[in-house]
Amino acid sequence: MTYVEQVRQQVGGRLPTMTGEPLVDTLVRLVFNGLAIELVPGAETDRILVSASFQNPQLLLPAATAFLSDPDLSLLFPDTDRQVDDLRRIKATSILTWLPAGGGSMYLGIVLGSLVEQTLARMRLLDSLSEDAIDEFVRETIDLLRKFARGEKVEMYVATGLLGIDVVEPIDRGTWGIRTASGLAIEEAPSSKESRPRSVLWMKTPHRLLSIDRADLDEAEILRAFDEVSELKRSFHAELTRKISALRFAILAWAVESERSAAVSVQATSSWSFLPMSHTQPPWVHADSRPVSAVSLSASELERVAEIVEELGEVTPRLDIALNRMIRVASERRDPADALIDAVIAWENMLGSKTETTFKVCASMAWLLEPHDEERRRQVFSRVKKIYELRSGLVHGAEDPDFQNSSEKAQDALTLAIQAFCAIHLNPELVDMKSNSRCEAILMRARE
Repeated sequence: MTYVEQVRQQVGGRLPTMTGEPLVDTLVRLVFNGLAIELVPGAETDRILVSASFQNPQLLLPAATAFLSDPDLSLLFPDTDRQVDDLRRIKATSILTWLPAGGGSMYLGIVLGSLVEQTLARMRLLDSLSEDAIDEFVRETIDLLRKFARGEKVEMYVATGLLGIDVVEPIDRGTWGIRTASGLAIEEAPSSKESRPRSVLWMKTPHRLLSIDRADLDEAEILRAFDEVSELKRSFHAELTRKISALRFAILAWAVESERSAAVSVQATSSWSFLPMSHTQPPWVHADSRPVSAVSLSASELERVAEIVEELGEVTPRLDIALNRMIRVASERRDPADALIDAVIAWENMLGSKTETTFKVCASMAWLLEPHDEERRRQVFSRVKKIYELRSGLVHGAEDPDFQNSSEKAQDALTLAIQAFCAIHLNPELVDMKSNSRCEAILMRARE
């Protein structure tokens, strides 16, 4: 019995119920200890303190032994002799790679620590942080890890922090959701130069083990092993990034629809996985690009965001440049001239033409956004043309940057880009076209 368990017993607290299943019982004890530390006020954000709760050989050695005795989990550590060293640790190492974009040298002690940390993190994400839920979540973790070790795809949460968005109530659409970052034990930023997220966007993402290698490979063999899967990982990561960006874009589309786009920032942290093998890095963002203020979304507003996600459907990779440029304008670009240029690049990625680019982009944008109202179509054409002229002047040095004018035009350019992106995805025949073909198709409609 550990000191934490002895204290529990002395103060009348409960101890984990043993089931006779070595792997379940040892991991439940580890998570019980981790939870005890997390419940100490302020300790939930100190991940080092939490990890120290399970570095007791009295807990770790039985867990390691049970882990390596499991027919599936032992696949993750080939050629392990299970010898116990002077510190009562089993030396088990391997080199793993997995989708999306994970892998490296694995040490059994660290893997067990990540398993505990990620189980607690998943409990927090789902608002189930209690002793009563530990057994269920540990069994789910073991089941996920067994499937993962067998090379099967497993659905696991990937989260992205949003710095400029607050939510009043969470939304859960099954495969994705948004909730407050409060209560997720995100570590305190080490200085005022970093900023923590206000809310967290999560989505269920397939994870799959790609390779298992012995840890004694030489450097050349390790590099060759990683090179063999690097292209697959890049492709998978690009798809994941596109899905996350599409969810962020839906917030922008809601903001334009609500006439609040100037106030909304979708600046985000890096993403992190809840896969039990993964070690989570603190999701901080450097304060130099921190949003000026946050916008709070109500439950009904989040529902509208969800409707926009469904209306857009699957975002085409052909418009990755447009999507990324719009996201950049609404999260990173603080210089209005840069923002305007990025927004116009988004236009050209959607509606660019090989010849007469300016006129055709202006005309196709006008017809795409206002196909039925001639007067409003003329107004859109005029807006687009003026922004194009300002962009050309800025790029070619003919215009001196005017902050106020550039800022207003940049916001208008972003609004038009967002509306065009939505309109394209609401027209299935336009979605998978190249930009010049899409432009010609829109203009051909105008001639009919």
